[in-house]
Amino acid sequence: MKSPAAIESPFSPREELRLVQRELETARCHFDMVSDSDLIDCCIHQLAALEKRQNYLLRLLRRPR
Repeated sequence: MKSPAAIESPFSPREELRLVQRELETARCHFDMVSDSDLIDCCIHQLAALEKRQNYLLRLLRRPR
């Protein structure tokens, strides 16, 4: 079984970073709109996961080739 970081994407890291940044923007908007505590928790976890993915992609792009 491949580790999550080893899963191949049809997008380049730069393209994937742009997609993740759009998803982050959407998740932040959802967070601002929800009031139910379960939905707030869901948004927090989604934001954390997206921020970790964004940080991974940024490290990947900064790595010397």
